[in-house]
Amino acid sequence: MVEKKDDKKKSKDIKSDISSIRKDLNRLNVEKEKWFAKKEKQKKELGELIKKIKGLKVSKDQTALEIKTLKEQRDKYNDEVQGLIESYKKLSEKKKEFLDKTNIDQDPSIIVSQIEKIESKIETEALPFKKEQSLMKQLKKLRSVLLKTAGIREVIDAIKKISEEITQAKDTAQGFHEKLKKAFIKNKDGYSEFMKLTKKITDLKKEQEESFSKFIDAKKEFAKVNDLLKERLMDSNKYRKKSDMVRGEKKRKEKERIKEELDRRTKQVEEKLKTKKKLTTEDLLVFQNQDDNNR
Repeated sequence: MVEKKDDKKKSKDIKSDISSIRKDLNRLNVEKEKWFAKKEKQKKELGELIKKIKGLKVSKDQTALEIKTLKEQRDKYNDEVQGLIESYKKLSEKKKEFLDKTNIDQDPSIIVSQIEKIESKIETEALPFKKEQSLMKQLKKLRSVLLKTAGIREVIDAIKKISEEITQAKDTAQGFHEKLKKAFIKNKDGYSEFMKLTKKITDLKKEQEESFSKFIDAKKEFAKVNDLLKERLMDSNKYRKKSDMVRGEKKRKEKERIKEELDRRTKQVEEKLKTKKKLTTEDLLVFQNQDDNNR
C-alpha cells in the first residue's frame, strides 16, 4: 500500500482546519459563557427589583389605607363643625330675638363681666364713700338688667360651649388635614418610585431577553462548530489510520527485504564455509545477525 501525495495534502489540510475550528470553538465558548453570565446577572437584578417593588406596593397599599382613614376622620370633624355652626347660628338668632324683645342693648355676658369687675373693685379697694355708693347703684342697676336676661343665660352658655366645640373640632379636622397632606406627599413619592422601578423592570426584562437570545445563538453556533470539529477529527483519524497502515506496510516490506538480503548473504557465507574459503569481517557479522534472527 502506497500513501498518495493527495492523501498527505488532505491530511495536512484537515489538521489545519482542526486548528482553525478549535480557535473558533474557543471563541464561541467565551462568547456563549459571556452572554450566559450576563443573563444570570440580569436575572438576579430582576429578582431584586421585583422584591423591591413588591415591598413598595405593600407600603403604597398601607399609605392608601392611611389616606382613606385620614380623609374619613377629617371629613367627620368637618361635618361636625358644620353641624355645630348651624346650631351656633340658631342659638345666635334666638339670642337676638330675645334681646330685641327685652330692649337690652348689651350682651348678658358683658353685663356679668361688668358686675364681676365692680364687685371685685368694691371688695379689694379702699374707696371713698361717695364712690362706693355710686358703684353700688351701678351694680344694682346692672343686676336688675341681668335679671331680665335670665331666660337667655342658658342660650348664651350653650353658644359659648358650642363656640369652644367648634374651635376644638376645627383644630382636630386641621390636624387630620395636615397628616393627610403628608400622606399624599408620601403616596406621590411612592408612586413616582413605583413607576421608576416598573420602567427599570420592563427595560431589564427586555435586556435579559436579548442576552438570552444571544446566548442561545452562540450555543447553537458552538454546537454546530463542535459537530464540524468532530467530523474533522474523524476524517483526521481516518487518514491517520491509513497513513499508519502505509507506514506499517513499508516497514514490513523493508524488513522482508533486509531478511532476504541477509538470507542471501548467509548462503554466501555458508558456501564459503563449505569450500573453506576465508571469511571476512563482514561475513562474520552477517552470520551473527542470522543467528540473532533465528533465536
